[in-house]
Amino acid sequence: LSLSLSLALPSQVMFRAVVFLAALALACAQYPPCPGACTPTIDSRTVIEPVPGLKATAELLPGYGSCSTLYRGYQIYMHWGDGVVDTTTYQAMLPFQGTHTYFTGGTYNITAYYCSFPQVCCNSCSSIWKEVTVS
Repeated sequence: LSLSLSLALPSQVMFRAVVFLAALALACAQYPPCPGACTPTIDSRTVIEPVPGLKATAELLPGYGSCSTLYRGYQIYMHWGDGVVDTTTYQAMLPFQGTHTYFTGGTYNITAYYCSFPQVCCNSCSSIWKEVTVS
């Protein structure tokens, strides 16, 4: 598993992300490489935007990318930019819609990952991110 994260985040959030990725890498070291992994895509019409009331919303529109239309097993990871990560699992490829409420107003980098997930510690992802200001 290899993942690189380079965003302008507050140091506490970046520290949490690094700790999470390090723990994930250690946990996944015991698994063999992913045979035949495919990578879904995220359509450019995907929307990530602030909404009134210290909230942001994301509407992800996936594409099959290198995955067969018969492929089963997808995960979506929503990193809301404040240390909260939501994970959703689907068997079939489906759009994702989610809303997050922040404790304080400010500017946040939201990153969405749409991944194939054939087995534990074996996923191949596409990502999209956007900086939003909530108030």
